This record gives sequence, structure tokens and C-alpha cells, in this order.
Amino acid sequence: MITDSIQITADIKTAMQIIDKSSIRMAAVTDENNILRGIVSDGDIRRALLDGVNINDPVVDIINPDPITVTGDVIPREIFDLCKEKDILFVPIIADDKSFVGLMSILEFISPKVSSYPVFIMAGGFGSRLAPLTKNTPKPMLHIGDKPILEKIINRLKDQGFRKFFISTHFLPKIIEDYFKDGSDHGVEIHYIHEEAPLGTGGALSLLKNHRIDSPIMVTNGDVLSDIDFKGLVAEYEASGSDSMICVKEVEHSIPYGVIDTDNGLVVGMIEKPTYVHNINLGVYMVSNNIISQMNEDEAIDMPTVLQQSMSRGEKVSYYVHRGYWLDIGSHDDFKRAQLDIKNIK
Repeated sequence: MITDSIQITADIKTAMQIIDKSSIRMAAVTDENNILRGIVSDGDIRRALLDGVNINDPVVDIINPDPITVTGDVIPREIFDLCKEKDILFVPIIADDKSFVGLMSILEFISPKVSSYPVFIMAGGFGSRLAPLTKNTPKPMLHIGDKPILEKIINRLKDQGFRKFFISTHFLPKIIEDYFKDGSDHGVEIHYIHEEAPLGTGGALSLLKNHRIDSPIMVTNGDVLSDIDFKGLVAEYEASGSDSMICVKEVEHSIPYGVIDTDNGLVVGMIEKPTYVHNINLGVYMVSNNIISQMNEDEAIDMPTVLQQSMSRGEKVSYYVHRGYWLDIGSHDDFKRAQLDIKNIK
């Protein structure tokens, strides 16, 4: 349960900083007497900024002042049932005098059995931007510190309970297969999906049809260094009821000038030095086996297109916010940075 709150006198920027340090995506807002005045989520802040609200405006202007609440004597199972019924992830708990007690998450009641979820790692690319390092070595097999990038990824997932892996290969596949073999030496089970021709960041998923996958699958790029909480991702995916989930990270983009909104020759608004918040794709997904079953086999396609096609069929795509470390090792500068960062990643 989260017991910290934001003071109602705080501005939006302060609220963003507090929420960013939290393990969840929202916070309670209280007055000087600790009375709950509302809740605010990162989504509320993002929508407000997109609507032109200034980052220095009071947070009270954008809060939900009438959230669903429960009293402290409600048993956990009732909180779980309420969250499921109302399709919410968090509910504020208040005392009889309406003072704030804490925020309870449905995720606290979910302990995902991640060992039942296979992991699909895309490792077939050429890594051209890292030439000449990748002339005779697949990019996922380049060493970061004392181990290949791919081994770092597998070890982190293994440490969080994942056991079954599929690795897509194309460029120099034997180097990967000879190193990991069937995975037993690394404490996991590994199967290889070979792309005869490059199939993009999503096309190789279609080749899983022959493996009779009967559960959702985690998909990740094979060149990403991170401290992502993969168990938390699975827990939120299970709670969301969505067909797929994208792992994202929030980035801020500040414009050092006044921005003028115009319409039909007239100025309709002005924003002084606005800050916009965007979600970037981290190349980590949860995907239902139903989506995989509808893919065309051997079709070159990227993951964003796979998910856009899913949304066009009316399927639900949600997102999970990662607030920690993440690095896409796509250039020589990224590779050098990874060598330094690896010493400090948890």
C-alpha cells in the first residue's frame, strides 16, 4: 500500500516529480489536515499538458476530485473485487473522517506465475550501425562487461522467474546457437526460430504457430539493456484484461519559446515555453496467442504494425510505464555508454 500523498498546494511539475519516483502511476492529493481531496495520475498530467495547461499550474486544477474510495475496515478481497468490477487498478483508502490512509493496488493481490509465460527474443538483425564490431558477430552477442547483451537479457528474465525462451535468428545464427545451445547450461529452456529472410521486428512471431503456444508471450528486442520489472509488467498485463501491452517510458520535450496556436488566420491560444510529455516504445511487449494466430506466416512486419492491425480489429492494447534505466544499443556511442552503465544497473 502506498501511503505518501501530494499536497493540494503543489504545482503540476512537483506532482510529476513525485509520481515519477513512485512505483505506481498515480498519487493521492491531500490538504493540510491530510483529508483526501482527490487523485491524480500520470495520464491526467499528460492529457492536461497536451491541452495546453502549464506545468507550473496548481495540481488541484487537474485532479479527479471524486474518486472511488473505500474505508480502512474493508477486507483486501473486497478491494480486489471492487477494482475488477470498476476496471480500475488503484483505490484510495480513507478513515471515517475522510483522512487519507493509503492507495491500494489490485496488483498487490496478483502474483503472476511468470514461469508459464514464454519469452520471445528478437536477435536476427544485422546490427549495421555497429559495424565493424558486427562484421563477424551478431549484435546481441557483443559483450557488455563480461557477457553478451543477449545473456544479460536472459539472465535478468531468469532471475525474475522466466524459464522458456524462443530466440529468432537470421544473421550468423550458429554463433548464437553454439553459445546457448538448448539453454540447460544457463538454467533455462531455449528454442530457436530461424528467419530465412529478415521479417522485421514482428514477423518472426508468426513462425511460433508451429510451436502451439497456448498462452500470452513476452516479446523483447535482443539489444536492449534495462532494469525493467518484468514480473510487474506481467502482473499489470494480467490485471488489464488487454490483448497486448507495450512497455513505454515517459520523456519530456521542452520548447524554449512561446508557442502560438492559430486557426483560420486568428491566434486562439498562447503557451509560454511549454513542456510536452511523450511515451516512447521500449521494444518490450506482452502479446496474446490470439494475435499471433492471426498473423500471416513469413510476412515481414514490424511490431507497431502488428499492434495497429490488432487495434483495427477492436482488440485492446494497453501500456506499462517503466521509470527506471533503459538503453537501446543502436550506435557506437550507445555501446560505449552501456559499458559504463552496466556497473550500476541493479
